[in-house]
Amino acid sequence: MGHSFLVVGGGVIGLSTAYHLQRDNPDALVTLVEAKSRTCSGNSAKSAALYRNLYSSDTARALSESSISYYLQIADRIALKPSGYLWTFTRAQWRHYEESARALVSAVREARILGRPEILDRYRFDEAEDGDDRAYAAILGGRCGSLSAQLLGAHYEELFLAAGGILHRGRPIAELRLSTGAGKEFIAAVDENGESLEADTFIIATGCWLQDLLGPAGIASGVYAKKRQLFTLKLDKPELLYTQSAASAIPPNIILPSGGVYLKPVVQRGCFVVGRADDLGRAFEHPYGPVSAAMAESEYFKSMIEPELRRHFPALDGEFPNGLPLANSWAGHYDYYWPDRNPVIERIANLVWVGGSSGSGIMKADAIGRIAAGKAAGLSELMLPQGGADGETLRFIVDDLSLRNRNVKQETLVL
Repeated sequence: MGHSFLVVGGGVIGLSTAYHLQRDNPDALVTLVEAKSRTCSGNSAKSAALYRNLYSSDTARALSESSISYYLQIADRIALKPSGYLWTFTRAQWRHYEESARALVSAVREARILGRPEILDRYRFDEAEDGDDRAYAAILGGRCGSLSAQLLGAHYEELFLAAGGILHRGRPIAELRLSTGAGKEFIAAVDENGESLEADTFIIATGCWLQDLLGPAGIASGVYAKKRQLFTLKLDKPELLYTQSAASAIPPNIILPSGGVYLKPVVQRGCFVVGRADDLGRAFEHPYGPVSAAMAESEYFKSMIEPELRRHFPALDGEFPNGLPLANSWAGHYDYYWPDRNPVIERIANLVWVGGSSGSGIMKADAIGRIAAGKAAGLSELMLPQGGADGETLRFIVDDLSLRNRNVKQETLVL
């Protein structure tokens, strides 16, 4: 048996990394260890599981374009629904973003700009012309939609095991053990029972738990956890939000022009999943606790999300004068890399860590896994399938996502 790798973390990023590592290094021994009894049951399972190629930075677009291309090939296996994205802007926002928006549309596949008349022809936005906070323009992205995070994780797990990988479930790692003396390197990952898992190279893909493992070893990941909440709005009348022509098709996910509120239609269940990007005032959390401890706040929905929904879709007032009906709610965490909101894949000694997906890990998971696997195997560059703007294979410099040799632009389109 050749080189041995130990991947810690069985979310969608860890699973993708482990699979690509085993596939690309068939003579290696690759082991994946997951704290829970099931893989992809932590923050990956708490996601809205949306995907899009609408990003401001070249790096984020390359990671998403390549991943989406792969997901479309396995659409039936991961319940992929190419419903699209409607990203709306007020008049004032459009004056500021129009040039960038037009550049973005020209740089990605299957996207176009809608003016206010086209928006109102499809969606039940407030038709009043006064005020500067109405939906004035929008980017309509066709290479966007939703999928099942659990099915995507199960897909990678199946491929990983079929390629010869080894999986340990229900084995939380408590400590990374270093060698003594000069020239330190990592020799083992120690679980909560004190049992060691040894390897030649360690890959830590624990998302929000990164710093909990890396900090005691003297490593600053730069990745922090912030809570994100999702609410299921019971709404079996899509005509309250969509015109008849739009409601007859698969309705797109909608990003409102104010408040960072977004809606994911789940037509077959007669509901919408809604959330909001609440950055300022929402504390980062460290140390990060169990994902099961993250609770959605009903008051947050009532005070921060519901008013935005009512303001932009006035038909909701007549239908639900006493409050919008919620069927369910949950919360998870994003692992943020604050400076530029792009992923971090770094190496020190014989340890690689991957994180900082900033809420878009699922939609970039395949590409991130390929790059993290390449980093662990010592590659300086690799070819990212269909990562280019026109669907061509893209040459990617692995160190571009490192901390020490970072070469990415700040990503501004973050939810």
